[in-house]
Amino acid sequence: MWDGTQEVEDKIKEEFNASSRCMPFDQTPFGDTDPVSGRKAKYVCLFARAY
Repeated sequence: MWDGTQEVEDKIKEEFNASSRCMPFDQTPFGDTDPVSGRKAKYVCLFARAY
C-alpha cells in the first residue's frame, strides 16, 4: 500500500534502491496505512529494484 506521494516514492528509492513498477488494475486494498510514512494509504503499488 502506498499513500501516493512523491516524498514516499523518493524515500523508497533512496533507502531501498527500488522504484514503482506497477499499479494493478485490481486496487483491492490489503492494508490501511503506508508502511513507509504511516499515513493513510490510497493505492496498491508494486515497488521493485531494477537489475
